Amino acid sequence: MEATEGGSDVITRVAGIKFGGWPTWHLTDPYDILCLTCSAPCRLLFTVASDHTTEITVGRWGDFRIFACPAGEGHGYIFDQH
Repeated sequence: MEATEGGSDVITRVAGIKFGGWPTWHLTDPYDILCLTCSAPCRLLFTVASDHTTEITVGRWGDFRIFACPAGEGHGYIFDQH
């Protein structure tokens, strides 16, 4: 854990793991990940990234990402390796 400048906020993180935010596009240009049910652009839900600290390797040093449709929970998830 690491305190911010004022010392009141605490930031916690796990190397290589991220909830939400924006996906990285280090292999391709950015493109929309579309829901398989309604074709709406999905949002990044979770990322597991290759990381020396955690000794996690995804594919050839990439990311495993899970996207979710904002239109409905019943629409399922899109699993992506990038």
